[in-house]
Amino acid sequence: MTLKEGWNLVSFYVEADDMATATVLAPIQDKLLQIKNLIQTYDPTIPANFSFLNNLSTLSVKDGYWLKVSEDVYLDVEGPVPSGASINVKSGWNLVGYPRLNGEGVASELTSLGSTVVQMKSLESSYDPSNPSFLNTLSTMAPGLGYWLNVTQDGTWEVGDGGPSFALVKSGINHSPEEKAGPEWGEVVVSPNLGATVLAKVSIQGKPVAKGGVVGVFFGSELRGIQNVVLENGNSYVTLNVNLNGAEEVSYRVWNLDDQNEYLVRGTMLLELGGMYGNPELVELNAVEVVEKSLQVFDVTREPFGFSFNTTVGRSYTVEATGDLQAWKAVELFQGSGGEVRFTAKPTSSGEAQFFRVFVE
Repeated sequence: MTLKEGWNLVSFYVEADDMATATVLAPIQDKLLQIKNLIQTYDPTIPANFSFLNNLSTLSVKDGYWLKVSEDVYLDVEGPVPSGASINVKSGWNLVGYPRLNGEGVASELTSLGSTVVQMKSLESSYDPSNPSFLNTLSTMAPGLGYWLNVTQDGTWEVGDGGPSFALVKSGINHSPEEKAGPEWGEVVVSPNLGATVLAKVSIQGKPVAKGGVVGVFFGSELRGIQNVVLENGNSYVTLNVNLNGAEEVSYRVWNLDDQNEYLVRGTMLLELGGMYGNPELVELNAVEVVEKSLQVFDVTREPFGFSFNTTVGRSYTVEATGDLQAWKAVELFQGSGGEVRFTAKPTSSGEAQFFRVFVE
């Protein structure tokens, strides 16, 4: 399995001959910082004379784990794969594994729990049987991932047929998130907690977001969740899993594929650990303000010189020039078209360097 620097929500779907924590994780011992479930933990840096503090001595295919590494790394675990298992769950949230060789549809896998299922989610995706299908971003389960499962009463989750499979395999499936076209927001900051889920209707200046749009959730400047919008009956929606360190005020941004701009949703929203927001009434996220990009100053070292930039319908763009970075003069005005425009500088008679900026109104 592929592990990313920081916290990963994982499970182990093969049963090695020795499932001792130190043995299974020996190949990444120099990168391992900590692994824990809801009640136990293992830290390889704890001195031998304090080894009793490492109470997570054995790993189970039935459990989900938070695993933290110091850098991106790949882990192989070889052994037989159970075709299923009986996993006891308690009322409320459970951190579970998925001991299957191949992923199955989440709805069919949860059949044994009947109407007690409230929600199941991974780090990025969510399934809620009470939601319309287009809001359920988790459709097929994946071996190697850990899952949060919320049920209304104690029960037993029957995964597969519960019988053993004697095929020897390596847990080498790559579950890294797919690269998606979108804004350069960086990596999601992950905390080893039960995050919140937000179901929302999304718009930009009152209009549905075009296909390919992306919604991000931020705590300050930290990206805490990201998801592509889905289109249904002429409207745009998003289901967001949000990483939290506690009750936190978050803000939202919407990236529009059409004009390559980011739009800010005004105000903030208080989210709490394990919270569900937008059910039964969807949260309304209407992004209205363009997030201005950092100032780019261009130094003309050859002629002719030009640059391109994206525009938004209804806004004006004034290219200004200066020779001393103090007195600026407007040289060309563009009206936003929703697409890209290009500015080409005119040659100067003096041959001195020119600097340019774009002022947006």
